[in-house]
Amino acid sequence: MKTLGKEYLSIIVVLFLIISEACYALNLARESYIEGVEYASQGKFIKAKEEFEKTLLIDPLFLPAKYRLNIIKDIIEQKIAAKAAMYLFTGISYDNKGQANQAIEEYTKALEIDPVFAVAYFDRGDAYHRNGQLDLAIKDYTKFIEIHPEDAFSYINRGNVYRDKGQNKLAIQDYTTAIDINSELASPYVNRGNAYAKNDQFDLAIRDYTKAIEINPKYAIAYYSRGKTYSDNGQYDLATRDYTKTIEIYPKHASSYLNRGFINFVKLGNKVKGCSDWKNACDLGKCSNFKKARQQGYCLQKHSINNKSPLVGISGNWDLKGFVVGGDTPMSLFNCGKVMTTFPTAQTGSISTACDKIGDYYFRLSKHKSEKQTYLITVHSKVGISVNNFPIKYTDGQGWRGESDQFINGKTVSIVAMVQPIEGRNWYGWTIQVLPSATLKLSLDDIKEPFFKADLTRRK
Repeated sequence: MKTLGKEYLSIIVVLFLIISEACYALNLARESYIEGVEYASQGKFIKAKEEFEKTLLIDPLFLPAKYRLNIIKDIIEQKIAAKAAMYLFTGISYDNKGQANQAIEEYTKALEIDPVFAVAYFDRGDAYHRNGQLDLAIKDYTKFIEIHPEDAFSYINRGNVYRDKGQNKLAIQDYTTAIDINSELASPYVNRGNAYAKNDQFDLAIRDYTKAIEINPKYAIAYYSRGKTYSDNGQYDLATRDYTKTIEIYPKHASSYLNRGFINFVKLGNKVKGCSDWKNACDLGKCSNFKKARQQGYCLQKHSINNKSPLVGISGNWDLKGFVVGGDTPMSLFNCGKVMTTFPTAQTGSISTACDKIGDYYFRLSKHKSEKQTYLITVHSKVGISVNNFPIKYTDGQGWRGESDQFINGKTVSIVAMVQPIEGRNWYGWTIQVLPSATLKLSLDDIKEPFFKADLTRRK
């Protein structure tokens, strides 16, 4: 009996699309698809055909309906025994309900009728894999490969089982074979990259993730996997970039918020950004780090990064402490104690404060007259860097910042100005910084160029 061709075989990849974040149309398409499966399991193949066609009218990219429609067409053309197909669709119905054991029984019945019914081996292998019966899954995928040796997806799926068994070498071999068969598939590059990363072969892993992104620039899991590998390799800037890109593509990816929060909170010491990320992760169901931080006195929601006006946030009474370096002057600390930042008014649209005890330090923050979400910062620092009406804009998760060239000590230097929330165990506040761009990654003790940093803090 003639068996099915290759075109229906990307079931695993497609099922991922089915369970991804769905819009209303996709829900309707899935309902119609499930109805088609139920009809087919009862031998009502014409009605099943109508439902699968309806699914594709609602969503032409709903590939499972296309693959199952091809089975129906082969049944109508008597290329597949109707009874075997009914058992197959009954298995699919059980699979849709998460009942793997019952699905396996039905696929087995289909194979008893037609021992070369390839799709039944594929689907049963899938069910065995989800059921944790890894050796049986490998056996079924291998049988499928004997029938269709040029199908890339069967190698991907068998490679995934080898991976789950801890047999990375065999997994890499299968992913490589899938790539050799079809080098335009992104998923085997990601899967092989994960296997390389597990072997601590970071360069090879990053190469594969990057190739997957070249093939599919919207492949969120490729960015996430590369970000995780960068992080494991200590490349936190690159890791943060990839986690951010993952979130941009898939805003509900909790693990990206969780991992980016870990970098911010633990590795970079930015408690506010870390807490913000962990709060987002918790909202999506991953709360362990957020809860632990709150138990230790952090992330108590006194302070957060958002795009609301910093003028209101900075207004009020604060303790002011600053750090400055100017020219050949070693870093010095000034502690002004209690200060009052003036509340903004509709007329002035600005706030300002000064260090009254010393009189050498002053800053002002005001709205830009024409550009939205843009503010102008002025800093007077007798020792350090001074700027006048320096434009800063809101940057997601980072507060407000701007960069521009400025003439300092006889040379042109790229300068960054920042206004950001800060937070400690028992306090929160704002930091105002003006420093050379080249020193951004240095600790304060290591900065030799002129800079200015003032922290406004209060107890929680």
